[in-house]
Amino acid sequence: MESLHRRRVRSALTGIVGASVSLSMFAGVAYAAPDITVRYVPMSPGEAVLNLSLSGDGRYVAYRSLASTGTPDDIYVHDLIGGSRVKANLTVSGGESSAAKCDAPVMSSDARYVVFGCLAQPMGSPPPVGGESYYVYDRIGNKTEVLPMTNSNRMSRAVPAAISADGHYLAYRTYDPTSPLTASIYLRDMVNHTTQVTKAKSAMSSSSIADQMTFSADGRYIAYSGRVSVSAALIDTFVYDAATGVSEQVNVGPNGAPVRNATQAYSASMSADGGAVVFVSPDAGLTSPAAPAGLGAYVRDRLAGKTEFVSGATKGRVLSASISANGRYVSFTADPAPGFERAMYVYDRLTKKSRIVPGVFAGFTAATGTPRLSADGRYVAFASQNSSTGARSIGLADLGVAAGLKITSAALSLTEGGAAGTYTIALAQVPNASVNVSVTPDQQLSVARTQLVFTPDNWNVPQVVSVQALQDGVAEGKHSGVITHTVTSTDIDYTVVKPASVTVAITDAVVPTVVLPGATWNQSELPVSGTAAPGANVLLTATNRSTGWLTSVSVLADAQGNWSRTLSGLSDGVIEIDAQADGIHSAVQSITVALLPPPPISLPPAQQ
Repeated sequence: MESLHRRRVRSALTGIVGASVSLSMFAGVAYAAPDITVRYVPMSPGEAVLNLSLSGDGRYVAYRSLASTGTPDDIYVHDLIGGSRVKANLTVSGGESSAAKCDAPVMSSDARYVVFGCLAQPMGSPPPVGGESYYVYDRIGNKTEVLPMTNSNRMSRAVPAAISADGHYLAYRTYDPTSPLTASIYLRDMVNHTTQVTKAKSAMSSSSIADQMTFSADGRYIAYSGRVSVSAALIDTFVYDAATGVSEQVNVGPNGAPVRNATQAYSASMSADGGAVVFVSPDAGLTSPAAPAGLGAYVRDRLAGKTEFVSGATKGRVLSASISANGRYVSFTADPAPGFERAMYVYDRLTKKSRIVPGVFAGFTAATGTPRLSADGRYVAFASQNSSTGARSIGLADLGVAAGLKITSAALSLTEGGAAGTYTIALAQVPNASVNVSVTPDQQLSVARTQLVFTPDNWNVPQVVSVQALQDGVAEGKHSGVITHTVTSTDIDYTVVKPASVTVAITDAVVPTVVLPGATWNQSELPVSGTAAPGANVLLTATNRSTGWLTSVSVLADAQGNWSRTLSGLSDGVIEIDAQADGIHSAVQSITVALLPPPPISLPPAQQ
């Protein structure tokens, strides 16, 4: 049974449009233990919302607003924290568009850019063949740019384009009007303003879900679905490598060969690194042992060369699926058999656990379209319709904070043999059992504690790690050391937490020196100089061994490492002087002070 303490600390994302929601609630990664909470952002009466695209942090959602007449209308970007929304399909001159019939918005992960298709003339750009163009809206600059047409092919506003995480690259399809299924995929560099046709195998699938594309974060890989040729009966899913010009089919069997038992593999969605691709397919032979018959969700791990069946929680028909940018979570909707009662699921590829997003299809709500995950998988956005009133909403499910480590470390800079630095560690989510964190420094560093233990009672109390750079006597210049933190626990959600590291910048040790004017001194002010690390703060401590008098002053070493300072207030006795910089002490230098007697007082002759 889950602990009461865990239930008390779960984060909630509730309320309606205009409710105050802190930005911190939109950080972190999805976690399989906390309750899933869902909020709904209602649309205007008669307004439908389709084709959602979620920003990486889960704060912004772009969508197509459908007028009550059923005509595709405008593209909006909604701020789920502030409650505001802005129209994205401005004309290229910055004015309001009218009846542009825009469609298929896709937003960059940073929420700055939205690419979508529209009728060209209402958007204020020259109509190409077919009258439709792709446009890119810059939310920060509040301006719209039209993508140039490079040949006599046509663009279709209903076919989604793809955009890289930072908006640098776009990919989009064009088709031959004499053969509508013949398509080409173009790659657009938005920074250098260049466009090139790719060698990607592609033919239109005549389905907007099947024709969707996704980019890797760096713009190198494009995941897409389509026919390999116009005559091909099957829809396959591919990843195109823009660096090599090679397309890799991902709906393949355990032996790496294409599986040709059914007619489709679509709804392609890819992780940010291009390593994992999710798709929907009825081909049970994609895995060994074979998956249950029927449309299922699969993830192809391109690096491992393996395919995983991820929709085992439902025995019915998967409608669509998407994967988080970190490649850990898959969200999909399904019609479980019997009875065709729909549900929305989130599958964790690390823990192998599926969770149902509660209430999405219960009562008077029904989700439409493909659910969209935030980059870390914590948030799932979906379009929702009240089946009783017909009112439409944007649904946003919060899966809670993931199990993991919260390491609060500013950039640590240490000197070999010098003073220690510190950072703190706490857990991101309350565990069901004790969690042990092993702290392992490399050969450059040492730590005061090598084991930290967190329990359900102290999981969020930061524990301090003290670290020092070891003085090895080797001249290495600026270098670094790494501390690795490894997690072990019987709590299943913490067993999948990957090791985390802290990198420490290290400077070679420079032992400060002290230079005195001689062995003896007869004045109350003493000039002292020396060397230290360039720019170091040098602390001088002078002690009268005879009287116990003590003074401390500081001075900065210059760019060459030289420093100087005059000590005042000296009295007779043996004075010991020590310089300390970056926690490293100099050799103690001593000088004997015997102050000169004051000169005799000369009286005026009248007073002699």
